[in-house]
Amino acid sequence: MYLNKKFKSIIMDEEYEDIKDYLFRAIYDDRTVYVIDKEGHYKGCIGRTELKQCEIENRVIINNRSKNSSF
Repeated sequence: MYLNKKFKSIIMDEEYEDIKDYLFRAIYDDRTVYVIDKEGHYKGCIGRTELKQCEIENRVIINNRSKNSSF
């Protein structure tokens, strides 16, 4: 599994069960985890709202309408 802890990011094709613990720690520490594709392009983010939805649907839910200037 690829996790970039410096930028708090995950690759889009990760399964929810594989990254569940990381998401909880990262989001409650820093509030946001960024989602990137395999080429490193920004796809969206996961915040506390999306994390709750991830738990309900048992899959990764991202906010792809957000913009991030750090990528």
